[in-house]
Amino acid sequence: MSDNGDKLNVYEKLQKVRVELQGKNLKKSGKNKHANYGYYELGDFLPMINKLFLENKLFSQISFTAETATLIIVDTEKPESCIEFTSPMAEAKLPACHPIQNIGAVQTYQRRYLYMTALEIVEHDALDATTGEEEETPEKETSITKEQKDSIDKLLVDSELTTAQLNAALKKNFKKDSIDKLTETEAKRTIKDLKKYIQNKEQKEGA
Repeated sequence: MSDNGDKLNVYEKLQKVRVELQGKNLKKSGKNKHANYGYYELGDFLPMINKLFLENKLFSQISFTAETATLIIVDTEKPESCIEFTSPMAEAKLPACHPIQNIGAVQTYQRRYLYMTALEIVEHDALDATTGEEEETPEKETSITKEQKDSIDKLLVDSELTTAQLNAALKKNFKKDSIDKLTETEAKRTIKDLKKYIQNKEQKEGA
């Protein structure tokens, strides 16, 4: 009952339960070992939610379709009054599990997320926890290919540069003293530079 003696509506009841739930010392039993943070499992808060719903004359029901998971919270004193929360469905592909087990996993996650949304349950932001965890390790560069070596050798002849001149350029650009030590990416740039050098040389000679 409210201070003026009127019955609470379904929104007031839900807000009351939210505040009461915040005062409970809920423990997180879930643990993400990869990102090292704890999270609420369904069993950590659902028993307390059911208790508070009973005390505040609320009823909850979850249903699923292929596209949507829905949580409806009903005022049992006025059953036509309710609040609805929805979430789009997604697939789970757990290793070594049957399709029905994957369905069960999805439904468990959906129940957890729907109740957390409805009751404004706050926990560690999983996105923040994992962002940067796998620090974008640069992919290992592949070594120069035989085709690239052959191309550089041919361009070197066409350019009329000496091997010593080429190695000096490699040392300046890549801190490498021979084409054999180049990566595939560095070789591509070297080929491009040699072609540009030859083109400029031909233009000057033709002028």
